[in-house]
Amino acid sequence: MIKTLDLKRRFSLRSSTSLRRPGRPKTAQDSTESSIASSQDSVGPSFAATGIAAVFAVPPTGLPRRFRRHSTSTRHTPDRFTLGEVEEVAPSEGAEAASSAATRPVAVHVYPDGARCTHPFRDLQDPTSPHKVPSLGLRYRLEEGPALSDEEEERLRDDLTRQIMHQQPDAYRPQYAFHSSLDGRRHVDLIFPRPSAFEQARKLVLTHHDRPLPLVATGSPLSKYLHVLKLTNLTGFCQYSTLFAVLTASLEPYFRIDHMWGMYQLRSRDNRREFDGQVTILGHYQHGCGPRNLPGWINYQSVDCKLWYDGRPDWCTYCKIRGPARPHLNSECTQRLLCTVCNEWGHPPTKCVLVAASTNAPESRR
Repeated sequence: MIKTLDLKRRFSLRSSTSLRRPGRPKTAQDSTESSIASSQDSVGPSFAATGIAAVFAVPPTGLPRRFRRHSTSTRHTPDRFTLGEVEEVAPSEGAEAASSAATRPVAVHVYPDGARCTHPFRDLQDPTSPHKVPSLGLRYRLEEGPALSDEEEERLRDDLTRQIMHQQPDAYRPQYAFHSSLDGRRHVDLIFPRPSAFEQARKLVLTHHDRPLPLVATGSPLSKYLHVLKLTNLTGFCQYSTLFAVLTASLEPYFRIDHMWGMYQLRSRDNRREFDGQVTILGHYQHGCGPRNLPGWINYQSVDCKLWYDGRPDWCTYCKIRGPARPHLNSECTQRLLCTVCNEWGHPPTKCVLVAASTNAPESRR
């Protein structure tokens, strides 16, 4: 027992003196460490559990440089953005579809914190959609099947107009547009001439073959100064505070961010949200700016994420933001050109250095 206590005393003294550089005078910090080490002798068997913790409980300023860096560094900056209101991306199309789907897309408001947008997310136009809903338009989904013939479209048009006039006698007659996709999905757009008629019609319940037509999208009119942007290809963990700083640095001179939503997949089994790799932005252009002032890609976490918006030019898909500082179109890119003179990439033969050198060289004397 005496030998065991002696070994513990030696170990405690060695641990306390190893934190002091050789040749340095003893300071108040060293006296504190010695008192901590000497107090461990009376602890007995619990020294192994508490002695090491007491040695490393010294403030970081008294630790050597090799320990100080690890003790003061943090793993990552905490995200200051909190998840706000959750909105359905698309309305439910029946209890059977909702119960059979394992996940459903939702939008979570993340900026600004605690604020609520006056425009519902479901009324915002998706810049990535190939067939956008016209302004003051309502899009209904028809039954799957082949495209309607002219006669079937005429009968459906008359039937829907009759239903609208029956429910709202003073309503305006809408314009109709039919869409059919390759996978058999069919839609019909009802376009109204005035916002008041649009607001009245969106409350109506229209039927086809004695079944309610599901309203899948709306063309809610936004102010001419408000525009929707969408950032895709986000991978891994999305830290909204860092992403907002990157977006502000890239868009602030030309575009001001008013609201931002994160896209998630909500699992029906346990209501757990999984990030979908997309962020939707609502904002307005600064004075005198437009779509040609915005970049085509945003670099986040060393990944070029594509930025979608209405009026987006055909920015070069090869250079993106890694090429020249001036953005250019696909038709203007020279990085994919192969010079037939020097067999180098990046310039046409007319701008080759060898051609210029040969034309500027003086003629040889005979």
